[in-house]
Amino acid sequence: MSIRVLIMRVLAVFCILGAVGLLVYEYIDTGSIDLSGNKPIKLVSIVFSGIVLFYKSFTVLDVVKQNNSIIEKEFYSLTNGVFKDEDKKAKVIFKKGFVKYSFDKNDKAVKLFNNALKYTENYKARAVITAMIGKIAFEKYNYPAAEDMLKKALSIDRSCSKAWSFYLDLSIAQKDFKKAEAIGEEAMMYCKDDVFIFSKVGTGYILSGKYEKALKVFKDAKRIEPDNPVHHSNLAVAYAGIGNEKEAMIALEDAKILNYDDPESTLEMMQSLLKKAELRKVKYTGKFELSLDGCENISDCTVEDVTESLRGLWDGEYEFVILTPPEEIGDVLFIQVTTDSDNKAIVQMSVGSNGSGVLYEKYCSFEEAETIFINFIKDRRTPNTITFKQVEFL
Repeated sequence: MSIRVLIMRVLAVFCILGAVGLLVYEYIDTGSIDLSGNKPIKLVSIVFSGIVLFYKSFTVLDVVKQNNSIIEKEFYSLTNGVFKDEDKKAKVIFKKGFVKYSFDKNDKAVKLFNNALKYTENYKARAVITAMIGKIAFEKYNYPAAEDMLKKALSIDRSCSKAWSFYLDLSIAQKDFKKAEAIGEEAMMYCKDDVFIFSKVGTGYILSGKYEKALKVFKDAKRIEPDNPVHHSNLAVAYAGIGNEKEAMIALEDAKILNYDDPESTLEMMQSLLKKAELRKVKYTGKFELSLDGCENISDCTVEDVTESLRGLWDGEYEFVILTPPEEIGDVLFIQVTTDSDNKAIVQMSVGSNGSGVLYEKYCSFEEAETIFINFIKDRRTPNTITFKQVEFL
């Protein structure tokens, strides 16, 4: 029984016994009980308050039990198979810390987690405890400390799926999708059958616009757990991302058959991604083509056209310039450029296949931007993606 429930029941008993006690005291003192005036109403109110408190304590107790059940399940999921018999003291302390964490008492939780580390040499347990310290730092927006602790957890146990999962969350929160991709690929290497990791990695790919990779990961997750509706819903989103509406709808129907709890949200995301997939498709004419602000086109353009258009952009005549090749050059679908308020060029290129790609960008001088465009049209030389940063689509 929780302290809160105990206090409520003590107060309830105090109210009821207090009302009875007042009557008994009056009888002993005067030999009779005077129930004139408002006294009966006051006594009934006191007794009624006690009864209400006692009744409410059962509701609170149900909530406490429900919360305890949720915490117990989360704790079991976190520590399943991690602690050994000799780690009993460490486990008890860690669980106390986890309960504190569940009620947002993070500072006390960290103290208990650090204390738990003193009582175990079990590397798997130490990795999970260290990962939780990192997770708390992450949730407090102390990203450097979070990364240090999560790296430490992974140096203790490379197969610690929770540490990988928290590290992925951290990278995605920082919008460092390139780093998240690298972390995800390594996580799947060490946690080969962990569908939770697969789902996290796939979600990272969705957020960074890498729908083909997300599709592969979600297919692997479905292969491991074919009856989990979440994997089918994730597949529907990934299919929508690559513009495959037919397969997306099939996957969504499969999720519904398996009683997925929120198909409406999945459908909404699918519709948004299908629209974006259509917009990202590049239609080739067999010739280099310039688009100025999306309304003025120069077909079969020359190096001179490109140079003149870029000069117009630098002078403020245009807002952006897009150069589309006759067909895909390598995996580059097109390049485009705009400017920012600091008189820097923002060069973007779409990388992909079959007309659908992901945008990468870099900030550079006007001169460098012109060189990139001229190399592209004159020598069909594509920019080096290492110097570009991926753009988030969603």
